[in-house]
Amino acid sequence: MLDMLGQEILLIKREFAFFKMRFQIIRDDINIAFIEKLNKISFGHKLIVDSVDGPLDINGNFNRTQYTISRSGNEVAKISRHRIRRKKHYGVAVRSDEDPVLFLGIIMAIEFKIQLQKTASG
Repeated sequence: MLDMLGQEILLIKREFAFFKMRFQIIRDDINIAFIEKLNKISFGHKLIVDSVDGPLDINGNFNRTQYTISRSGNEVAKISRHRIRRKKHYGVAVRSDEDPVLFLGIIMAIEFKIQLQKTASG
């Protein structure tokens, strides 16, 4: 992810593992978060984030419109996806005491996950 001047803000990497889709978010050569769905057998819409600021839970329907991110049961961010004329638009609300760049990285990793799943299913 680049800023408006072309400087790298975050790097999002997909790690390959059996039965897991796991992403790593890196800022300034430091791992700041890992995002994963613990097992493919789970039918729920939930991802786990292990970040430098502590664990986060992501719940919602990632293929549809909305999901929330919470820390210790308290909602810290709400994300909505909208499609307007083939373009995706996002509404993002993040609590003021949270790192907004981290949450943008999480959103991008979720979007990568959605696209990879769509590609795999044909």
